[in-house]
Amino acid sequence: MSRTHRTLFAALLSSAVLAMSAQFADAQTPTNAALKARARMQERHKQTGSIGGGYRPWSAWTYQQSARTHTQALSAYGQNCQQLPAATAREHLSAIQQNVAATREEIAKLGDEASKEAEVQQKVVALQKHLEECERICGMMTKTITEDGVETVQMCAHCSGLEAKLKAAEAEHQALLKELGIAPPAPAAAHGDHDHEHKTDAQPEKKP
Repeated sequence: MSRTHRTLFAALLSSAVLAMSAQFADAQTPTNAALKARARMQERHKQTGSIGGGYRPWSAWTYQQSARTHTQALSAYGQNCQQLPAATAREHLSAIQQNVAATREEIAKLGDEASKEAEVQQKVVALQKHLEECERICGMMTKTITEDGVETVQMCAHCSGLEAKLKAAEAEHQALLKELGIAPPAPAAAHGDHDHEHKTDAQPEKKP
């Protein structure tokens, strides 16, 4: 091989090595790695409805919505009824506490998935803080219920504060779902006709 050929061969080999190195580096960038991880996560959600350590986005969203609905019901009783029975107040407050706790438990199941991405982790932390504040307000609401009845004015004031916190938590939760590429559950009427998913081999009975 002549010196010219050796020089040309070396140049081509060097170019090929650089190109392969660039492709490898590009494939290993944090952005691409995050996109691949996100795609795997979304695929798992399509298969099982959960991601991370068992976080079920639609369940968490529903628990949170339920807490807000019970808050609105409790506030309506306090504002529109002359007397709010303690049993009714306890029933709705208990439902609020259970649903807030259930939401927090679901969010916590994101686990390592959340810590892998700064933006996801940031939204998880913000959401959990809102929910912690909701639990604090629930504790204050508990003190307004006594054996003699309910301190309605204070209860309604706490309901207003709780509603605001739950609304903020909802906005943060929606931002988290958007970041994860998962839409909140849609109303049943918007799902369309799913009969094609449940077809059987049975044939319609023929008329005589």
